[in-house]
Amino acid sequence: MKQQSQRTLARARNSKTYYVARHECPGLFKAMMQDLMRIDGFSEVDIAFGSGVSIETVRECLFGRQPMLDQRSFLALLAFFSRFFCRNH
Repeated sequence: MKQQSQRTLARARNSKTYYVARHECPGLFKAMMQDLMRIDGFSEVDIAFGSGVSIETVRECLFGRQPMLDQRSFLALLAFFSRFFCRNH
C-alpha cells in the first residue's frame, strides 16, 4: 500500500497534477473531504492527522476560505486519500 501511494505521489509530481487540478477543479479536495466526513465518518482532525497538514488548512479548505491549496498540502492530502481509498475501496 505504501509503495502504491508513493507511486501516486510521484506521478502527481511528474504529471503536473497539482497545476491541472488547481485550474480545472479547484474544489476537488473540499468535495473529497466532505465525502470522507459524511460517508466514512472522519472528522476534520482525522483528516489533518492522517495527511499531516494543519487543522487550520483543512478547515479553511472545507469552509471555503482557502479553496486553493499550496502544493505541499495538495500532495499530502492526495497521499492520504490514495492510501485510504486503496485500502478500503
